[in-house]
Amino acid sequence: MKKVEMIGMSPDLSPYYSNILQEYIKLTNISIIGKPGKMQGYNSGVVLFHLKKMRENKLYNQYLQSENIRKIMKKYVGVQISTGDQDWFNLVGFTSPELFFPLPCVFNMQTSVQYLYYPQEEKFIKYHYCAEKSQGKIFHFNGCGPRPIDCKNIIQVENESAVMGREIHINVEKFWISMMVVFLQDMSITADGYDLVPYRRH
Repeated sequence: MKKVEMIGMSPDLSPYYSNILQEYIKLTNISIIGKPGKMQGYNSGVVLFHLKKMRENKLYNQYLQSENIRKIMKKYVGVQISTGDQDWFNLVGFTSPELFFPLPCVFNMQTSVQYLYYPQEEKFIKYHYCAEKSQGKIFHFNGCGPRPIDCKNIIQVENESAVMGREIHINVEKFWISMMVVFLQDMSITADGYDLVPYRRH
């Protein structure tokens, strides 16, 4: 981490922030926010906090004051908080990116294909691809999936294999199955290895 950086987060592997920031982007013409890359938004499934820096940094503590929380919400017009702390961290990150350390995506490889639907299949790819699943350090089973049909999504593209390639859900599906076999003792799997009986929490 650099001297000022105090919060480490991986990118949110979906176009979620691009979608919810559309009104703000149109009003301000700040097109970089929400675009794939450093400003696509963070996911709070895995977060590193440098607590000493957070306690001592004046700018960060100003963001914690109620009047400044209202100001930042008003600034990003059209944004409705739906992911709690994650949305707030992102609004702070868009305003003061120097406070954040970009954590490599392999430490928070999200499996959700919630935003893989027509007509933004190609857009989803730009946000979702991180690395080969074998390189993942921490898998984050968020949203819905691992197949678009699990999210009730319809895929409509000329070259579906280009969108539904190995980098999205195929390896993740196998990973889910192996994880459930190992860790969920009351999960039963049929002979073909893919039809799963829903897991019941106790």
